[in-house]
Amino acid sequence: MHLLFYESRSSLKIENYFLSYKMVPDSNEVKDQIFRLAILRGREHCHDAILTNIIPMKDQVGGHIAAGNPMLRVSTSSSSVFVLKPLHVDVRGFREMAFYEAIQSAIYFGEENDAISDSYPYTIKQRCSENELKALRALSSFIPEYFGVIVRPNKSSIPPLMTSYLVLSDLTSSFRHPCIIDLKVGKRTYEPDAPLRKVESQTRKYPHQEIFGFRICGMTIYGKRGDDGDTKAFCQKIDKRFGQSLDDEKSLRETFLTFFKLDERAGDPNDADGIRVRVLANVLEQMIVIRQSFLDCNNSLALYATSILILYEGDDEFVSPEAYKLKLIDFAHVRRHPGNDWNYMYGLESLIKIYRSLLFEVEDTFRLYSDLAVDPKASKLILSSL
Repeated sequence: MHLLFYESRSSLKIENYFLSYKMVPDSNEVKDQIFRLAILRGREHCHDAILTNIIPMKDQVGGHIAAGNPMLRVSTSSSSVFVLKPLHVDVRGFREMAFYEAIQSAIYFGEENDAISDSYPYTIKQRCSENELKALRALSSFIPEYFGVIVRPNKSSIPPLMTSYLVLSDLTSSFRHPCIIDLKVGKRTYEPDAPLRKVESQTRKYPHQEIFGFRICGMTIYGKRGDDGDTKAFCQKIDKRFGQSLDDEKSLRETFLTFFKLDERAGDPNDADGIRVRVLANVLEQMIVIRQSFLDCNNSLALYATSILILYEGDDEFVSPEAYKLKLIDFAHVRRHPGNDWNYMYGLESLIKIYRSLLFEVEDTFRLYSDLAVDPKASKLILSSL
């Protein structure tokens, strides 16, 4: 694979960038060029951002909130809303940025297996295999929209330091009260060459990850409780420590039923219970699509420590333009790896198995579920994957 940068009339040829097994170039000059490209992309989309009106992301689940560097939410004068995700200051931050740039390149597929990404005055041109293009393009529909990188002072640090942020779409913007769950997928979330202390720490903190293939990093649930006429809205937030405590499949299933608020049998397809069954069904469909469209054609990427983020509207009285969202996030540990990503596949298959069984659990038969006016495409796909 080759990467070409063009600036004005001069050109710089960069070889073997994505051939690096960690997807990180050795040359500092190359790193600077890629970082500059991301900065230009960020300026293009956020040139009119109201930087004084940046607030912490109140709906963030998982991540490094406790480290004092949360995700931020920013508005622009054109009413666009973005999320700013802090980049790690080490190789992890660069790797995540480079991965988003690779996705952008793959989207603009040219002739002869060239992937092209433009952000004046730079152009990236990278040659890659047909399978890799398919994998990256398949991923593109399942990741948050990417708008580059911006740099701003981090006032929480003493003394204040400049922090780089990924500029991403705000996945919560279409919901009034989003219910959100963050699922870290894979039998192992550490890389093959991780230090022994990292392996021991991860194994000690998450002993059941290797069994189930995923863990719950955080969860937010909105709902109402109380007698009719005196109901009060509430918000329940669950952190990663709760996820660590789930040590058997029964407790995981109960947690998912709680998240989708399916503790009781679903009823009318048009009431809240029926709608949430459809949300569960369509989330399951999307997981199956990821398995078929990305993992089946992927033979070069390993998605270590990536998460699946699921969102749906928690306010039963609010009609959201989108019933649900499912996105893949966190790409700081993505790396090159020959062959299929069996580590990630194991976790995804485990989730598919549990979510499929939940559909049967909330209804006596799959026929009753099908009567809830679920998208026929989702119903057919779920049945065909049994």
